Amino acid sequence: MKTIVLDMEWTDTCTGGKYPQNSGKDILHNEVIQIGAVCIHETGTSIETGETFIVNVCPVVLGKVKKDVQKLTGLSYEELRKSGCRFKTAFQAFQTFIGNEPVRILTWDTQDQEVLEENMRFWHLNYENEPVFIDLQCLCGQYLFPGAERKSVENSLAALQMEPFGELHNALDDAVNEARIFARVSGAMNALTTYNPFYFVCGKVSDPQKFKIYMNLSRPQIFEIIHQDRICSMDMENVGQVIIPRFSHNGKYIKVWHCENIFMAEYTRISKDKTCVYAYVREITLTELDKIKNWHTIHKARKEEWLRRVHSDAR
Repeated sequence: MKTIVLDMEWTDTCTGGKYPQNSGKDILHNEVIQIGAVCIHETGTSIETGETFIVNVCPVVLGKVKKDVQKLTGLSYEELRKSGCRFKTAFQAFQTFIGNEPVRILTWDTQDQEVLEENMRFWHLNYENEPVFIDLQCLCGQYLFPGAERKSVENSLAALQMEPFGELHNALDDAVNEARIFARVSGAMNALTTYNPFYFVCGKVSDPQKFKIYMNLSRPQIFEIIHQDRICSMDMENVGQVIIPRFSHNGKYIKVWHCENIFMAEYTRISKDKTCVYAYVREITLTELDKIKNWHTIHKARKEEWLRRVHSDAR
């Protein structure tokens, strides 16, 4: 399986308290301005970097780069107009870089994946070769900095006494630095299938009702758990109406309740070896609710299309 470390830079699109929408009412909260990636592979007991990818993207929706982002990344709107391309072109180039073989993409936290797929939805794009995403920040936190809070790329390099490669907040240089940090994990490639994707949640959630791990399960047991009304235990008085039934999205299951004046979401993942279920529940913001609603709409459309094909084939 091909392994790629991905990093991106983006600018938020809020203008006058509002975010842009496309004709399908998809909201663009963050517009990508740079995509960087590096292939990694295992050589003996070490991790080596290989082919690299970088592309600048002109933010045509917002029409500018906000000052704080420009200061952080060094990317100005004028530069991106000259050196950048449209997101559709950049994404197609990135898909060519991914190739056709099975691929897993490592990102520092999950926000890069969320922003990438938000831009994909806005421009009505889909993966040609859908990857498996892995939270590299979570993995490295578990194996390199156990017991510590989440660390940024910069702080992780400092903790490991490593000099940064290139410029921080350059997408390609950050991807290379993330690969270098990952290489410090003992048995790094094996850790990709054994790490706990809810490691930080487990460490921070003090209420045991809000986090649950099911271990050493058979496939029928996993199926039974996924179909429970509530996987995490929750106070019945605080559980209101289900407004989004449990559905699958990018390797996890999500379900949303409206509880009095708040919204609660339960997130569930099945371990790579299909023996464990991790679940947690937390309050979500209206922005997060909008994202989940969009994901659920896409999920329903894909399921309906699949059912149409099945019925067509049956005839």
